[in-house]
Amino acid sequence: MSGVAVKWARKQLTAGPVEKSVLFVLAVEADRSGVCSLSSRRIAQDAGTDRATAWRILARLADRGLVKWTEGTGRKPNTYQLQIDGRPP
Repeated sequence: MSGVAVKWARKQLTAGPVEKSVLFVLAVEADRSGVCSLSSRRIAQDAGTDRATAWRILARLADRGLVKWTEGTGRKPNTYQLQIDGRPP
């Protein structure tokens, strides 16, 4: 867990509690550089929502420039990069 990522997530304005929850799930799992690898199932479960909603929220967060991701191959999960301090991935 990166304390920097969690503090950053706390400061972000979100569209609601589920969006904030998804952002926190990513932040809690992120390393010092703001990167984590999680399945959509895990994100949804930890955020207390379903996978379709988690995907919509991830897309919204990406559209707002808060998160970028690289799709995993095969059975590997996606890799997410939190855009802490506006850093590019």
